[in-house]
Amino acid sequence: MRIQQLEYLEKIVETGSINEAAKQLFISQPSLSQAMKEMEKEYKIQLFYRTKLGITLTNEGREFINYSRGILDQVNLLDERFGKTTTRKHIFSVSGQHYAFVVHAFVELVKKIGQDEYQFTLRETQTQNVLDDIQTFKSELGLNDL
Repeated sequence: MRIQQLEYLEKIVETGSINEAAKQLFISQPSLSQAMKEMEKEYKIQLFYRTKLGITLTNEGREFINYSRGILDQVNLLDERFGKTTTRKHIFSVSGQHYAFVVHAFVELVKKIGQDEYQFTLRETQTQNVLDDIQTFKSELGLNDL
């Protein structure tokens, strides 16, 4: 396993698509797919369910990404302390239905905390998608009116 593979995995989970992740990472889709298959083979697990509609994490994949994010956070700490000048921001994503109060609260949160340490995302979507976003780790927080 390489750190780069973990970064690739995080981008795939963030975008929900291997094609879109490859575009954002500026690599070819086959190279990205191969890197993920190598990691799956090395650990003898299946990270994703692959469909025509995109990818979702398997149960093992969800567990793996939790460990992976911990490793990437540790790498970031090493880089901040001993090396690179660029810092890896923490990701904080919220999914919710389209309500003005959600947008207002989110904007206030971003203003209060600032964007130096965090990359913020607000995903406005439907009820079922909010739940899916939490389950697939696209968002850390979900707001629904169930």
